[in-house]
Amino acid sequence: MVFGGSSFWLGGLFLVFLLDAALFPFGPEISFVVVVLAAKSAWIRVAAVGTALVGEVLGTSVQYALVRGRKGRFFEWALRRLGSYLDLVRAASPATILWNRVVPVVPCMGAAIYIRGWPLTRALGLVALGGLLKYGALAVAVSVAASVAPRRIAAAIFLSLAGAWIAFNLARACRRHRQHRVGRR
Repeated sequence: MVFGGSSFWLGGLFLVFLLDAALFPFGPEISFVVVVLAAKSAWIRVAAVGTALVGEVLGTSVQYALVRGRKGRFFEWALRRLGSYLDLVRAASPATILWNRVVPVVPCMGAAIYIRGWPLTRALGLVALGGLLKYGALAVAVSVAASVAPRRIAAAIFLSLAGAWIAFNLARACRRHRQHRVGRR
C-alpha cells in the first residue's frame, strides 16, 4: 500500500467513521469532504460513501454491544442521564435515526438504540439508509462543485460549510445541555 494512495485514505475514513459512531462524535463530515475532493476517480467517491456506511453501522453496533454488556452504578446513572436527554429531545421512535442525519441531536446512537429498545436490525438499517442519503448527497454536491469551480474554491466552500455545520450543532448541543441543567434545579 502506497502512503497517500486511495486505500490509505479510505482506511483512514473508515476509522474516522468507526470512532465517531462507537466512541465519541466529532464530525466526520470534514474528513469525508477531504477524501471526496482528493478522489481522482468516481469509484473512489462511491467507495467513500460505502466506507462511511460500513464505519457508521459497525461503530453503532460496537457501541450497542458495549452498552448492552455493561453493569455498575456509574453506568446505570449514565444510562438514566442519556435516557432523560432522549426524552428532552423527543427521541421516541426509530425515525429519530433518520432525523439525526439531518440535525444531529443524539450523540450516542448505539446507546440510544439500546435504551429505547428499538429492534437492532431495523435501527442499523436506518443508520445505513440515513448515511447513504446524507453522504451520497454530500459526495454528489462536492463532486459537482469540484467539476464546476476550481478545486481550491470548492474545497474552501465545502470545508467551511462542514466546519460551520459542526460548530452550529455543538452550539445547539451546549444550549440544550444548559437548558436541561437549568430545568433540573
